[in-house]
Amino acid sequence: MRRVLIISNKTWEAEPLINALLNPEFKPKELLVPQQLNHPRKNGQIEYIPRATICYKDIDITYEIWCIQDLMDSNMHPSSSEEKYRSLPYAINFRNRKEPDFILAFGTAGFLVSPDDPINDSNNGCVAIGTNVFIHDGHPLEDENPYSKLHISGKFEKELLSQASNRLIEQLLKSPDFLHNVEKRLLKPFLMPSNNIRLIIKQNLLALSNINVTNYTEYERIDIEGVQSVINSGTKSQIGSIETTHGIIKILTESPFIFISGITDRVGHFNEDVTPKKESQNYTCAFNAGITTAWIIPEIIKYLS
Repeated sequence: MRRVLIISNKTWEAEPLINALLNPEFKPKELLVPQQLNHPRKNGQIEYIPRATICYKDIDITYEIWCIQDLMDSNMHPSSSEEKYRSLPYAINFRNRKEPDFILAFGTAGFLVSPDDPINDSNNGCVAIGTNVFIHDGHPLEDENPYSKLHISGKFEKELLSQASNRLIEQLLKSPDFLHNVEKRLLKPFLMPSNNIRLIIKQNLLALSNINVTNYTEYERIDIEGVQSVINSGTKSQIGSIETTHGIIKILTESPFIFISGITDRVGHFNEDVTPKKESQNYTCAFNAGITTAWIIPEIIKYLS
């Protein structure tokens, strides 16, 4: 049985993801209802099981939907990169099963906007889909952040490729039905919505994961540092997502990998774009990423066939 893992970060991202996968108005009709549903969960309720399992027995593919926060020690900081890295093998190696055949990292993120026109360049509500990651260590000194001390030699401050998954990106770009069916369902967030709520999808789109950051007031500074680190690396890939976790998922496995990020805010404008209506802004944008995930599931089946 081939395994496809869909891994969300926080519980508040897993909720709209599951909601989108269950809602017949927002998912393709061929997407099965989960045979196992361990949802919802209470915060701090640690269980080493997926939120949902969708099994296509006739083609030997099982989808496991996971939430990293479900697996983390509730005594640890919920944004600890170190604890996420420790906990993720519970999903990847679930019940000693085989290495995943495909991994989809799911979450919300900021988007880098033009400093000359930050208002009209907003992409809030859009969904970014890409294959590559870049991990920037926000606190590289050993004891700089006692809540998160993830340091792995050779994995940070450089682009990590997932070339096998570019075939899936090409497949999605050639499918007008996929783009149409997703984009007509995307919702408009309340704060600074994009003038064109759409999928942002291209070959080698890059997720910048700024890790070891547990104090939200540091994000604006460290996001800018991370962008500069990407520029200094010399990569030609465009940054499509700035968040905390996609890269941690990527370095734990060699499986084909893509990320899906619901864009909640303009980088450097978090206090304007998210803070005043945090719950609704996050939910709407995560739900848009969930809609996208629902329609990608049949495409992954084609990719693995």
